[in-house]
Amino acid sequence: MSHTKAQISLEFMVLVGFVLLAFTIYTPILWQQQNEILGERKTLIGEKIALTLKNEIDMAVMFGSGYERNFTIPDYILNSKYTITVHDRIINVKWDTGETQEMIITNRTSGIPSPGKNTILNEDDEIVFK
Repeated sequence: MSHTKAQISLEFMVLVGFVLLAFTIYTPILWQQQNEILGERKTLIGEKIALTLKNEIDMAVMFGSGYERNFTIPDYILNSKYTITVHDRIINVKWDTGETQEMIITNRTSGIPSPGKNTILNEDDEIVFK
């Protein structure tokens, strides 16, 4: 009976070893996939912010002078701060691991949209962010 207990104990130790080996091999692979998914989600959110700004600017241009609208964009991209620049008909949204751009139909802009609440105005065909 002592021999059987020792054999079962040895088999159990081998099984535990295989489980630990599998866990050690798969953990980095799963971690890498999680990081890739997180990066893709940040890119999608950044693209959505850039497209929202493009649509707001283009709409303000099309409606003409006197247009005013309040809108909100996210404060963070998945807990990451981001910056927005508008220059030479290009909106650039940049965050810690990437950036995206959108073209707009005017180069007459002033002010910079910021994360959170924004107001957009069309004052004499110049788009102003407040």
